[in-house]
Amino acid sequence: MVKFGFVFSKISRLIHNKVLHNSMENIDSYNAWRKKHEEKRTMISSKFSYQPKISVLMPVYNVDVNWLIKAVESVEKQRYSNWELCIVDDCSSNKLIREYLLMKESEKIKVKFLEKNSHISITSNEAFELSTGEFIALLDHDDEIHENALLEVVTVLNHDNTIDLIYSDEDKLSMESERMQPAFKTHWNSELLFSFMYVGHLGVYRRRIVEEIGGFRVGFEGAQDYDLILRFTEKTNRVYHIPKILYHWRMIPGSTAVEVNSKSYAYDRGRIALYQSLLRRGHNCFGVEEDPFIRGNYRPLLRLNKKNPIAIFLIALSNNKSLIQERIRDIESLNTDIEYDIIVFSTNPIDLMGIKNITYSYNKLFVEMYKYLINFEHIESFVFIKDTIAAQNSNWLEGLLVYSERDDVGCVSGKIVSQSGKISYSGSFIENGCKIYPNFNDNKDEFGYLGRIRRVQNVTFASSNCFSVRSTLFKNYMLENLSLHDFDGFNLYLITENIGNIYNPYFEFVTSNMDYDNDGHLAPHGKELLVGFEEDRYLNPNTKFESGKILINI
Repeated sequence: MVKFGFVFSKISRLIHNKVLHNSMENIDSYNAWRKKHEEKRTMISSKFSYQPKISVLMPVYNVDVNWLIKAVESVEKQRYSNWELCIVDDCSSNKLIREYLLMKESEKIKVKFLEKNSHISITSNEAFELSTGEFIALLDHDDEIHENALLEVVTVLNHDNTIDLIYSDEDKLSMESERMQPAFKTHWNSELLFSFMYVGHLGVYRRRIVEEIGGFRVGFEGAQDYDLILRFTEKTNRVYHIPKILYHWRMIPGSTAVEVNSKSYAYDRGRIALYQSLLRRGHNCFGVEEDPFIRGNYRPLLRLNKKNPIAIFLIALSNNKSLIQERIRDIESLNTDIEYDIIVFSTNPIDLMGIKNITYSYNKLFVEMYKYLINFEHIESFVFIKDTIAAQNSNWLEGLLVYSERDDVGCVSGKIVSQSGKISYSGSFIENGCKIYPNFNDNKDEFGYLGRIRRVQNVTFASSNCFSVRSTLFKNYMLENLSLHDFDGFNLYLITENIGNIYNPYFEFVTSNMDYDNDGHLAPHGKELLVGFEEDRYLNPNTKFESGKILINI
């Protein structure tokens, strides 16, 4: 049993490293990026009109004093001066910790020692009770923050003081303090938060809301930060991402920065925290599974809130009658009690034995679908699937609809792969006016940067090969954009309405036509809607797309 545990732990670490270590995180590349970008960030302590106090919370327990000193000094070196450091020691047995903290205690550094070991949630709450700042920042006792960290936060708040949560990118520190493994995160991606605690560090939270939700919860130790942000974002969506490395996570043996299974209980508690949050948000959730290949990557298990009639539009690209009939049989064999109509759209009329067939020209597909929908008010949602696509999951219909029925969701697509197992679609975005497909032609079992391929998330574009959407959104788009009837324009329209499109990797489709949705560029109408989309809201500006990969933008 011991041997098995060791092997399992070793395999898990290798899997974790595969998620975090790829060509993007080559140390030489990262050092080149730092030299080009970080040396230019020589900010000074500007006199902001708004200078909120930021309380840095640091729970401490039996840490190597050398690392604790570096953590404290990283706060003392901040170029923004209106801060306080609130340290609570959780009854450490290491006497050197007490000696050091008593020596550091001052007006700006508050220190408290607990008389018994109470674990991190209580210790963090004790630190919060010491604090007086309008915002709180979380810092582990062996990590460091960049000297510009709080200055960058206050710069954001001076542009918009209504923001409630600010987070940054981060990297890791080796035992020799060499910086490596940068995590260049997506801008605010509410759906991705339901997959894992991607926000991480640095996280700065508005005090009022932390008080409102009751601080850190006992019983969620190890996942207390994840539980906090889930409850926090139930109260606000005023979230901002600073695409700069402001936090350095030290890779100490035994920490989750190095050993993904070092705090295995934390992942179980994170799963429970997510389940509870989804229920509070009104999702019909009956459980949360953990990805067997990535610890801490979660999959919510959801049921439809309502099973309203839908229309399934089967788009015949080939006009191959036998192929179309096969796709119809696939749909009719689904084990579902959802009421649906199947409507085949083809460029030539086809006799399909009672299945409605509508002919269309390639540039007027949306118009023909709209004409059909306005005559059938009972249809709540529609599913669009091309005859070149074959579903691999028997529950794929509910799997897409359970997301698209939500008011905050637009188009929903699954993962699309070729017959030889290569990725065709795993989310799509905008870069330099082009529609890009990260990890195109990679093996379908790849994880992608920061595990993105295996995580449910908001994306800029769903796949035009297969998606579900509420019919009201489609109708509104057609009414408001009479001359812009294309899929790219529809997706961008939804984003301008603050309605998110979703990629769900747990529903897989095989395509017999291994190609981009188009030539990789936005359709002409889509380009007309690019105002405000110069920067993709889900891509980090420190990354670039090249040869199907996400790389550091040096």
